[in-house]
Amino acid sequence: MMIPKMLTWNDRFALIDKFEPTDNTILLIFGVTTNELSVARNLRNVGIMIPAKYIDYESYASAFSSNEKQEQTIMVEQAVNTDQPETATKKVLKRGRKGNNIVTAFANVPPTPTNAEKFAEEYKVSMAVLRQSKRFDTAGLSGAIRVKKDKESGKLMIWRELDKDTS
Repeated sequence: MMIPKMLTWNDRFALIDKFEPTDNTILLIFGVTTNELSVARNLRNVGIMIPAKYIDYESYASAFSSNEKQEQTIMVEQAVNTDQPETATKKVLKRGRKGNNIVTAFANVPPTPTNAEKFAEEYKVSMAVLRQSKRFDTAGLSGAIRVKKDKESGKLMIWRELDKDTS
């Protein structure tokens, strides 16, 4: 039997003093964790929490009976897992592309015009990424990347325009 959580720690300490249950039984009956119990005990030792003087012990006696103590101790060992704290937040999902497809693609842009759609498919990047080379090109190679439509074939072509030497 689990006692309602509406009891104050003062009431709980009065019941603990009266019935003297084990820690495992306290955890199960009051539905608290070991950390909560240790904090409450520390506060009691300091004098902040004092056991209640007026409480109806008879209404809670069945929760602390000796037959239930053995069952509750076994249940606590099986049911209460205080190793991992529970969380109400979802696991954080990482956003954006995984891997380095964009960097690889921009590092391999040839100096001669190549079909941009086939290039994008080969390196698994989108056409939008190829068209925004100033934003995504972090390869550090010299020369600007051009994506333009070929007048003769009507297809998009991609190439790296190398800097011309002035020597």
